[in-house]
Amino acid sequence: MADLNYQKPNGFSPDQQGVDSSWMLHAVALAKKGWGRAAPNPMVGAVLVRNSQWISEGYHNGVGSSHAEKVALKGLEGALRGTTAYVTLEPCSHKGRTGPCAQALVDAGVSRVVIGTLDPNPLVAGKGIDLLKNAGVEVSLGVEEETCLDLIRPFAWRMKTGRPWVHAKWAMSADGKIASISGDSRWISGVESRAWVHRLRGGMDAIVVGSGTVLADDPMLNPRPWGNRTPVRILLDRKGRTPSSCNLAQSVLEGQVILITNPKAPKHWKQGWRSKGVEVVEAEDGLNVLVEIAQSRGWTEILIEGGGGILGSAFAVGLVNEVHLFVAPKILGGLAAPGPVGDPGITKMLYARMLRLMEGQICGPDIRLRYLVEP
Repeated sequence: MADLNYQKPNGFSPDQQGVDSSWMLHAVALAKKGWGRAAPNPMVGAVLVRNSQWISEGYHNGVGSSHAEKVALKGLEGALRGTTAYVTLEPCSHKGRTGPCAQALVDAGVSRVVIGTLDPNPLVAGKGIDLLKNAGVEVSLGVEEETCLDLIRPFAWRMKTGRPWVHAKWAMSADGKIASISGDSRWISGVESRAWVHRLRGGMDAIVVGSGTVLADDPMLNPRPWGNRTPVRILLDRKGRTPSSCNLAQSVLEGQVILITNPKAPKHWKQGWRSKGVEVVEAEDGLNVLVEIAQSRGWTEILIEGGGGILGSAFAVGLVNEVHLFVAPKILGGLAAPGPVGDPGITKMLYARMLRLMEGQICGPDIRLRYLVEP
């Protein structure tokens, strides 16, 4: 998930590279307004500028709605000679639901198009740029490319692999504990961090927890207030530990719940969950079937919230793409107090899963860190 806290720049550099960069960052800020709405399409922003003056702007607000370029062009068709368009993602060249955006820019008379990054969709992948250049439009590619790539990582990953982009999230004390030695975990993080997590949930297709988390915290796992999407809530419980009287089972009218369990789990226990309207899926490998469900239903982003056993297994099989970590200014101590990630089977430092820090932010009394998991 890209940083959602970016603010519009106050001024622009006098040199062209600085100007392009500043306007592109503004387009990035626009794109982020589509967080949680655009999927399974990517977040995209567009700005139209002439003689260093803003003319119009737009962003993609959801499947079936106009693309960012079309929103920015609305009412201006044919009147944009001498205009530069800043677009975070290569304009599409195929018809799709709304018609090719590259052709719309040409028809509007746009003279120059500045593009953040290429579209990973093989239906586009350079064809939008070719269309623009063949029509005599000047094209600049790669302005603020890393920032624009960060907008579309889940989309690009699904295009490349067919798999969902998997986020992992946890909050812990400064000494790496997710609960006290007695199991008490409310609340490690502060109000600001918890609000940020709810915003994160609101952009997910599904939220996943293990039985230990439900037994300890009995969470609802919904975004509060409700986000741009209503995520499916998924419980992994292979042994039949979690009672169907928990909040997840009791709240199916507020959002779909899926229980993934082992075929050997007690039949009467599974029937208790089914009687609440919960979809029960039986599988030997819960994480593998989770990915299969995501692929079959077209999900783009999944959030794993714990506990340690689920996270350890997810890291062990290389499932996690991105980590959101909240560090609270607290010391819990206790050798037996639980940590956030169980045993992923790593026995030597050489085999440690490497993370790349993308963001660091003061979040109330806490620190929020966002990492990408290195391949």
